Formats: sequence, C-alpha cells, structure tokens
Amino acid sequence: MPQTSIAPSPPEKKLLPKHWHALWLEKTKNACRKHNLKKTTAAGFGDFVSRFLQPFTCHPEKIPVSVIPEFLGHFGKTEKQAKFCRDALLFFYSNVVPSEKHYDYLINHPLQRQPTIAVKQEPQQPLGIIPGKSISIPTPALKNPRPIYAPEKSKIPIKNQKPIPQPTLKPAVTDLENYLKRMHLELKARNYSQRTIKNYGASVHQYLIWLKKDPSESDVPEIKNFQIYLKDDKKYSPRTVNLVTAAVQFFYIQVLGLKLPVEILPRMKTGRQLPKVYSEQQVEAILKAPTNLKHRLILMLAYGCGLRLEEVRTVQSNNFDFEKHLLRLQQGKGQKDCIVMLDPLIAEAVQAFATRRSVGYLFTHDGSKELLDRRTISKIFDNACGKAGVPKLGGIHTLRHSFATHLLEHGVDLRYIQELLGHASSKTTEIYTHVSAKVIGNIRSPISNLNLNQSNI
Repeated sequence: MPQTSIAPSPPEKKLLPKHWHALWLEKTKNACRKHNLKKTTAAGFGDFVSRFLQPFTCHPEKIPVSVIPEFLGHFGKTEKQAKFCRDALLFFYSNVVPSEKHYDYLINHPLQRQPTIAVKQEPQQPLGIIPGKSISIPTPALKNPRPIYAPEKSKIPIKNQKPIPQPTLKPAVTDLENYLKRMHLELKARNYSQRTIKNYGASVHQYLIWLKKDPSESDVPEIKNFQIYLKDDKKYSPRTVNLVTAAVQFFYIQVLGLKLPVEILPRMKTGRQLPKVYSEQQVEAILKAPTNLKHRLILMLAYGCGLRLEEVRTVQSNNFDFEKHLLRLQQGKGQKDCIVMLDPLIAEAVQAFATRRSVGYLFTHDGSKELLDRRTISKIFDNACGKAGVPKLGGIHTLRHSFATHLLEHGVDLRYIQELLGHASSKTTEIYTHVSAKVIGNIRSPISNLNLNQSNI
C-alpha cells in the first residue's frame, strides 16, 4: 500500500501517546455510563474506539473521514460486526467529540465489508501522518450540531452477535426559516394582532424544532406526542398547551394547506377557573395608593371602564367624548368597536392629565412618544397593591373582573355587562354570576324554611 505524506497539522499540546489514548477512552466510558449502555456494549464501543484511535496522535476531529471505510472493512469481519463498529464511531463522534463531518459520513456512507485478511500493524507515525492515506485535514467548526446519537440500551454483546440496534434519527427540517416567514406573512395578511403573531410564531418554531422533520398530513400522532411533551416535560398548563396546539393547527391548515384531520386532534381539559375579584373597599385602597397622576389614571381606567391592559396602554386623547360621557375604543380582541361609560370622576382626571399631552396616545414615557411597556403598567399595579396592603390576586386584569362583578352586584343586567366588556358570547359574561360573593351571600339556604332551631339540633 503506497504511503504519502500530508500537510502538518497546527501545533497542539503534546501528550505522550498512551496518555492521549487513555484520555479519550476514559471520556468514552463516561459517555457510555451517562447514556446507561449495557456493560457489554460499553466494552465493545471502547474496544473499537481504541482500535480506531490507535494509529493516530492528533485530535480525533482531525482524523480524515477517508480512513473510515478501510477501518470498518478490516475490523468488521461480519456485516453485523461492521454495523456495530460504525455505531461505536457514531457514538464517539456525537457524544464524546462532536464532529459533523464524521457524523454525516458515518450516517450516509454504505457499509462495504472487505474480505477478512490479516492486517499488518504498521509502526506509529509522527503527529498527523495517516498510514496508507494522503489527505489535507480540514478543521471546520461545528456550526449546526447534529442530534445526540445514543443507541438503545445495548442488545449486542459482541461475542453472541445479537441484532445490532440502528440509530433512529429524524431528519432535520429542510427550511425552518422559510416556514416561519410563511407563517408570519399569513398572520399579517389576516390582520392578526402583533401579540398573536409573536405567540403563534414562537409556538410553531418550538414545534418544528421538536419535530425534526418536514411536516406532513400524517403528523397527528406527532402533534399528540408534542402535546404530552409540553404537559409532562415542559410543565405547561393545559390552557397553554391548547394555545400552542391552535397555532400548530393554523400552521398546517392555513399556511401549508394540508388536510389535517382536526376532528381527531384533541384539546386538553382545562377545568373552570373562576376569576379573582377584589371587594369595593380593596379597589378603593388600590386606586388611592399611587401619588403619581398618570399611574392613578391608569388604574382608574382599568377599573372604572373595565378595560384590558392593552386597551389602557393604547387609549388616545380623541377616544374620550366628554359631552356624552363616553369612551370609544377600537382596540381589544378582534379589533371590535366598543363604547363604555365615562364616569365624571375619570373624565375630570383625564382632562387634567391630557392638558400636559399633545394629541395622540395618552400614556407614553416621559419626554417621548413611545408607549409604556406592558411590564411597566403591570408594575404600576403591583406597586399600588403593595402600598395599599392588598394581597395581589393576579395582574391588572383583576380590576376588569372586579368591574364586571360589582356591576352585577349593583343590579346591572347581564346583557349590558356583556356589551360593556365586549364579549361576543353571553356565556363568557355569565362566569361573573359565579363569583359575586354579595349576590350569593343574599341567597337564603332552603334550610331556613325548615322548623329548626338551636335547641332541637
């Protein structure tokens, strides 16, 4: 076999061959223990890795892939043993020394077992010299790491020649960026809110990374497994899992145009969670807590008009009709028009505050036209609760729940409350009938109609 030399490798920290050899074998043993491989498989992997590394004194990533077929042919006396030998190298180059070029070569190169012959062991060459081969050794950085290769718990004692486990790796998504761009374009074309676009995009991105393959119409079992993964491994609430599922369903049907059988795609049971509500005395304490006029007005609008956080954040000066005592909104879910009452107390506070502002958004950062962050508004509410000594039951949305509940307690018809809140369905509004402590407390129990007293109990 002819021998030629190659270009010398960059200088490395010199180690004695036996020390260098022992270092990588020890790392291989640790990786086998980490992945719970059987002792027989771990011993077999260590043996083949040792034989593969023996002729070289360079870093394993710099060993040319061109020597792999010869190694597999010489040491794989049978086809099963050749596959096991390849599995050992796959394990080494994905768990011990991650190397994309070696991994790709081992996965894609067909096994070509050579006739069994006696192999003459040649003396160890200087650093970078490969017996019988001539190649310049590239050292590219591993930009896109492959998924960790770890075979199943070993079923292959080498001596018994049992069936060899093959790697079960899903191919990567071919064009992740293109999928996400199409998703973003479809949501924009349908005039979805920026928050929905962001949440749907993040959900689909997470799903495609987990899927590790191009989506298809037969992916219902995959989506179900993804739901279980989110619930059990990521500890998502059932409500959040359902939101992610809705985004994935939109991606398959509206973006890719696939006929996904939605009727067999499950939704997790969420149960009924009643909204948290403050008493009128607690709300009064919260509204009085801020000394800053802007902070107090934000809380007054959230409670006095029953606004959502985003509606408070984006309210504009021209939304107020001070003559008719109305507040006209075009924000909110579904971009629906909404009209709510404007209490004179709130109108007076708005007029006093708006004189300092130009026409446009009411609540901006001082000295700029930039809207307040959602986090800033939430912090204003949190600080008010702390100053008032009121327990924090939730976010600022709790004031909206309190608004609806207190209207119901004061006898306002449920249909009017539905209109003020902008609910499309009355069933959404009916939940406040279950949280009104004042109304429930005024209902007499049927036990009061019985002829009972404390003496005969």
